[in-house]
Amino acid sequence: LGAGLLAAGLGLLVWTYATEPEALLKRKTYTTLPMLLTGGAALLAPLLARPAARLLPVPRGGAVGLLVRANGAAAVRRTAAVAAPVLVTVALAGTLSGASESVARAKETEARDRTSAAYVAERREVTLPGRTPAGTVVAASGPTSLFVRDGAEAVVKYRARAVADPAAFAELARLPVVAGDLRDLDDRSIVVNEEFERRRVGEEVEVWRADGSGPVRLRVAAVLARGTGDNGPYVTRAQAPGSRLDRLESNRPLAADAGPAAAPPAANRAARLGLRLLLALVLLYTVIGLAGTLLMATSVRGGELASLRLAGATRAQALRAVTGEALLAVAIGTVLGLAVTAVVLGSLGAGLAALSAPVALAVPWAWTGAAAAVCAVVAVAASALPAWRLSR
Repeated sequence: LGAGLLAAGLGLLVWTYATEPEALLKRKTYTTLPMLLTGGAALLAPLLARPAARLLPVPRGGAVGLLVRANGAAAVRRTAAVAAPVLVTVALAGTLSGASESVARAKETEARDRTSAAYVAERREVTLPGRTPAGTVVAASGPTSLFVRDGAEAVVKYRARAVADPAAFAELARLPVVAGDLRDLDDRSIVVNEEFERRRVGEEVEVWRADGSGPVRLRVAAVLARGTGDNGPYVTRAQAPGSRLDRLESNRPLAADAGPAAAPPAANRAARLGLRLLLALVLLYTVIGLAGTLLMATSVRGGELASLRLAGATRAQALRAVTGEALLAVAIGTVLGLAVTAVVLGSLGAGLAALSAPVALAVPWAWTGAAAAVCAVVAVAASALPAWRLSR
């Protein structure tokens, strides 16, 4: 089962990257595919525990350090029972938080790099200035929608931007153009991205406007890389009836509320809160599982601890051996969870690169570190309490 889940997870990641890399940026993808990899690795924990216990460095402690490594590798079921829930917690914290923040950071970087304007004013509605100082370039735009037929029956809706002055727009924009020229945009043309079925420069695209009028045939002036999904299309206001300007870009400040060009917040607050609640629930169940497993497993090790005392081990050494094994199991789960995180974030980075989007991966060290630390504290406490009683 573990091998099947791992194969399915890796296969879906590779297939998605090869056929539809933009899907890797969607929440439904980066919250479900990692669960296949996490589940597969957790089921394989008994198989991975022994080699991991032998490979991980153990602090030098004479006979105690040797005993921790030997017991960790020999008591595979006990080690795996502790490592598996830690693996799941660290992997989910790393993949969910890391993927969400990485996508948000890529969108933030892309939005910041999309314009060379020094100042931007954004509000519900902006007004073009009447007079501007010599040398001032002003580019205004507003939101609109375009509808394009996809096949015989389906119609795809695109969120587009309508620009007021194509020349100023072309001068200030720093869009990822892969073909054509932004300066060729006019009232009878369109700037599309690579998602469009017809995307050769000079081809004509049949679109319906936001108010339902159309169809109109617009010539492709330029083609943009897909990016994170917000690259185009762009038309002039002649093809956007009813569109209101909500963004004003300039190489000089023109309004009281204009400030340095900035990017949107890194992540949606509601999505961030939901993610934190989910990870808190996962951590809670992991803590319950770890405490129950170690309390029961350590409570039946009376004979083993008695043998250690008869062999000359002090009470403190016996406690160090038991808690060291627990920490080793937590370390194994943490390393395996980080390995799953690396695979998921690596595939996400490859997907961003394939879309010509900024590769700005966010490794969630704070989330994974906090999860591993909590697990370590609980594991030490749950193993030390019964060991202290049994080693008297």
